[in-house]
Amino acid sequence: MKKITLFFFFFVLIVSAQENLQELATGYIDSQENFSTEISQEKFFMHTNKSLYFSGEKIWYKVYAVSDIDNTPNYQTTNLHVNIYNSKKELVESSLVFVENGKVNGFIDLDRSYETGTYYIALSTVYSSNFNSKYVKQLEVVNLKESQPDFREANLVTEKIIQEDAAANLEVTFFPESNVFLNRAYNTMYFKATFNGNPIQIEGSIINVNFNSEVKKVSTNKEGLGAVTFPYYPDKKYALKTIINGKLYLKPLPIAVDKGFVIHYDDKNTSSKEVAFTVSTNNETNKDYEDGEIIYAVINRKGALKSVTPIILESKFNSYALKIEKEGLFDGVNMLTIFNYKNEQIANRNFFFNKNKEVLLSVEKGKETKDSIQLKIKTLNKYVKTSSSISVLTEETKMYNNYSNARTDFLLSPYVELHTIDPNWILNTSSSLQEKDMVLQINAKFKKESPLIKSQKLVVKAENGLSIKGVVNTKFKNLNGFRVLLTSKENNIVLFEKLEGKKTFAFNNLLLLYPSAYKLALLNPSGVIQDATFNISPITTSFKTEDVLKYEAKKTESVYYKVKNTYDSAIFLDNGVEQLGEVSIIGKKRKKRKITSLDSIGYVNAPKELGNGFSETLKRDPFLCKGCTIFEYLDQIPNIRTSLAFDDLGLLVYDVVFTSRGRNTFFGSNQALVILDGFPLANDLSTLNDLRVDDVEFIKINRSGAGYGIRGASGVIDIKLKKIGDRSSGVTNVLTTTSETNFGFKRNTASFQYMPLQFSSSRVKMYYDTVDWIPEFTIMPNKDNFIMVAKEGNDSLKIIINGLNEEGDLLYKEVNVNSRTIN
Repeated sequence: MKKITLFFFFFVLIVSAQENLQELATGYIDSQENFSTEISQEKFFMHTNKSLYFSGEKIWYKVYAVSDIDNTPNYQTTNLHVNIYNSKKELVESSLVFVENGKVNGFIDLDRSYETGTYYIALSTVYSSNFNSKYVKQLEVVNLKESQPDFREANLVTEKIIQEDAAANLEVTFFPESNVFLNRAYNTMYFKATFNGNPIQIEGSIINVNFNSEVKKVSTNKEGLGAVTFPYYPDKKYALKTIINGKLYLKPLPIAVDKGFVIHYDDKNTSSKEVAFTVSTNNETNKDYEDGEIIYAVINRKGALKSVTPIILESKFNSYALKIEKEGLFDGVNMLTIFNYKNEQIANRNFFFNKNKEVLLSVEKGKETKDSIQLKIKTLNKYVKTSSSISVLTEETKMYNNYSNARTDFLLSPYVELHTIDPNWILNTSSSLQEKDMVLQINAKFKKESPLIKSQKLVVKAENGLSIKGVVNTKFKNLNGFRVLLTSKENNIVLFEKLEGKKTFAFNNLLLLYPSAYKLALLNPSGVIQDATFNISPITTSFKTEDVLKYEAKKTESVYYKVKNTYDSAIFLDNGVEQLGEVSIIGKKRKKRKITSLDSIGYVNAPKELGNGFSETLKRDPFLCKGCTIFEYLDQIPNIRTSLAFDDLGLLVYDVVFTSRGRNTFFGSNQALVILDGFPLANDLSTLNDLRVDDVEFIKINRSGAGYGIRGASGVIDIKLKKIGDRSSGVTNVLTTTSETNFGFKRNTASFQYMPLQFSSSRVKMYYDTVDWIPEFTIMPNKDNFIMVAKEGNDSLKIIINGLNEEGDLLYKEVNVNSRTIN
C-alpha cells in the first residue's frame, strides 16, 4: 500500500478546539471508496531534437516515463507503443519500443511521401488503457516537393485596433471559482471579455440590477481577463456593466444556489511552503449539518489520494481557513475536493502548486575547434545524477518551439489543455499567484479524469515483454522431463521451458526485436536434442491501436513556416542529392569517435585480385558462432551488422552493412556488395542463411570498396567456401526449428545523422539547420561534466537540455552558445 501523507492544518476564523484529527483522517482513508491508494498512473514526455521536420528526415527522440505521483522514473513501464498520425489524424505508422529504467531513445523515419501539415505522435501502454490516457506530441512536417518554407523575415506584429461596426458585440464569460455562486456568501469570480472576438481591456462594475447600485468595481488586463470578489444575496440579480465607444453594455451573471460550499484560493497566504484556501458556506447550509459533523478536504489527482484534512463544522461559523503544506500536495496541478460523511462530493476546485523540484544547471563554454564546442555542465542544487538529452540547433532556429519540455509535460499537460497560452508562462513568469490562477481557471480546460475507486481492479494488467507460444510435434508420447530450448543470437536469449508432460509451451516476458530470428529445439531429460517440429502462435499484443486519433489539437498559430506553391522547375535526382529549386537535402553521418580494431591475417598482397591493398582477410575463430550460418557469423564481426526486414510484398529481406560507413545519399542504401565464391549475390542474400560458417575457408573485408567501382561503394565482403568434399553435410541443424518474429520491439541502434539543408543563402541555413543530438548524457553531481557538441559550420548555437533524476527533480534549460560568450 502506498504511503499517504496526512496533514492536519485546521484554522477557524475564531479558533476552536480540534481533537483526534489524525484518527479522523486515517478512518476516512480506510473507509472511503472514491480513490485508490495503491494504483499509480504513468505519464510520458518525449524530447525530440526539434519541432519542425521535412519529409524524409528522421525524428530523433528520447522518452521519459515517470510515475504520476512524484515524477520519479517508472521502472514498471516496458512496452511502449509509438503511433504516428497525419494531419487528418489517420494512423500512418506504428511501432513498439522497449523502455528501460524509465527511458528509451531512438528515431522515427518520416516517409518522403508524407504531406505538409501537423503530425501527432501518440505514446501509450496497455496499462494506461485502464485510465483511457495517452501522451500526444504535435510536430510540423513540410514536404519539399509540394511546399517550401517562406524564408522572408517574420512579419511584424502590429497592435490590433478595435473598431465599432454594425455587428460590434461584447462577449463576457464568467467563471465562478467553485463552479457555482452561493447566496449569502462572498464569491470570487474570474471572467474574460472579448469584443468582436478579440480580447479587450475594459473598466466597469458589478451592479445590483434590482437597485441599479454598484457592488464592486472591475477591470480586465490587456488579455481581457479579470477577477472580482463580492457578496451574493438571494432574490437579487447581478450584472457586469461597462461602456465601450460610448455604448453601454450589461452582461447578467449566473444565478446563485441557496446551499453549498465554495472554495476560495487565498493567494495572499500561499507561499512556496504551503497553499491556503478559505472554505465558505452560509446559514441555510448549516441547518443541514449538526455541530461537530465532519467534512473532509481531500487533495487528489487522477484517482490518487495525497492528503486529507478533516473540517469540523459548527453552526456559528460560515468560513473556515485551510492550509496544506507542500508535502501534502502534488507537484503541478492538484484537485481539492470536499466530501461529506457519506463520501458525497460537495465542492471541488483545481489549482496549481509549483514545488520547484527543478535541477538547476550552469553551462559554460570550454574548448572550441573548427567543428565542435566543448560544454562544461554542472548541477547547482542537486546531489544525485541526472539523466538528460541534449538538442543542438542554431541560435536563430525556426525549427523549434519550447511549448513542450520536461517541466510543462509533467506538471501541466497531463491535467489541462492549454490551447491559447504558453505553459512556460505559468511555470516561469514573475506574475502574481492570482494572475497565474486566473489564467488557468479561464484558459485551461481541465481534463476529465478516469479514476479507479479503491475496490476496483485493473481491467488490463501491464504488458511486459512479448511471448512465444506453441505446440510441440514429436513421436514421443511421454514428455515428462522434456524441455523446449529457445535461442536467439539477435535477442541474446537462451531459455528453457519445462513441458511437464504437456505438448504446449510458452516463453513470456521476452525482449524480441522485429525483425529477428530465433530457434526452438526439443531436449530429452538427458539434455539431448530430439527430432521435433513446432506449431508457433503469432506474436501479438493486447494493445488496441486507434486508427483515427481522438485528440483536440492545440490551436496555436504556426510560428515555423508559411507554405507557398512549388517552383515550376522539375524535381530531379543528381548524384544522390535531391534538388528542388535552390534547396537540396544531403545526408551525412557523424563520424564515430572510437574505431574497434580487428584481429586478422592482414592486408595480403595479391596483385591480380580486385581490391588488392584494401581488402583485409579474416580467419574464422573456430569457437565463435560454432554451428551458425554465414549470415549469423557476419554479425559477429566488428563494424558489420546484419538485419532482417519484410518488404512491401511480405517477403523476408536480408541486409548486410558496414556500420562505420555513412549513407552515400540521403535516401541511398548501405547494402554491402557480397561476393560468394566469385559471384556477386546482388540484393538476394538469403543464401547466406542456408550455408554454415564451418564451410567457409576465409572472408575478405574491403570497407572502402576500392577496386570494385560503383558496385563496391558501400564496401565489399568476399566469401570463399571450402571445396565441396571438405564441407559439412546439411546447411543447418535439422533438429531445430528456425522462425522469424512477426512482431516485436523496434531496433533503434543507429547513431545521429547530420542532414543539413543546402540553401543558396547562409542566412537561411542559420534558420533551418539541424546540428546535433545527444540522447543520453548523464550529469554527475559535485563535478564538472564535459561534452563536445558539433557546430557544423555554425558560430551561434541553441542548446536545449531536458531530463530528470531518480528523485523526480525535472530538468529543462535553454542556453545560447557562440564563439565569444554563452547566455
